[in-house]
Amino acid sequence: MTFKELYAYGLNDSKINRSDIDLRAKHMVWMLKVPRILFGFKYKINGHVNSLPIMGTGNGVIEFDDVELVYLLDFDVANISGVEYVEVVHTEIRHTVQLLRIQLDNLFNGNKTLGDQMNVLLNEYWVELNKQLGPPIDKAFTFSLKPIVDYILTSIPFDQLFPK
Repeated sequence: MTFKELYAYGLNDSKINRSDIDLRAKHMVWMLKVPRILFGFKYKINGHVNSLPIMGTGNGVIEFDDVELVYLLDFDVANISGVEYVEVVHTEIRHTVQLLRIQLDNLFNGNKTLGDQMNVLLNEYWVELNKQLGPPIDKAFTFSLKPIVDYILTSIPFDQLFPK
């Protein structure tokens, strides 16, 4: 499945439950809790789910309830005009979720009966679906949060972020 024009809603309700920072290794781990995240997107799929064929192109929505995100971040320190700032080198997110709901429009070239039944099946087997879609979903989470984290970490001098 490929996603385009991805929009995320609900990340602003994130709460950081834990933060581990290793300044020597230049590595951070944040554990976040988010009550609900909704992704709206355009999708394209041509494959199998639980050995059943699935195909389509259209609009889709995935809703996640009770999400836990583990945000991994590696950084360097950049000196800009004599002031040190964090420079984000790599970020990665891994997620767990208590419930996932999905709606894919226009499955099977718009065949409503087949599309509705496939959406019911996808929602019945959401745990397996989440495992299959895990890597692209994690990339979508990373893509959504990275600009915010980059902006925060690169706007505040290092010694103000991490006072001695």
